[in-house]
Amino acid sequence: MSDEEFERHREVEIFRRIIKPKDLSRQTALYWQEIIIQLYFFDRKKTEVEFLKTVTKNDVIEFYKVS
Repeated sequence: MSDEEFERHREVEIFRRIIKPKDLSRQTALYWQEIIIQLYFFDRKKTEVEFLKTVTKNDVIEFYKVS
């Protein structure tokens, strides 16, 4: 995978997380998921986006080497 392709994939993942739910039932489902798994991490998407902005292609490669 080229560096440009990796960047595109990363940007898509970031975009998927910053899209607001289209209706209240979807937002409610996100909150209930946190309650059900008992983590109560209601700003998970914001944290994931901040993390994704720092991930490099080399980070992913190293992760799979270790796994």
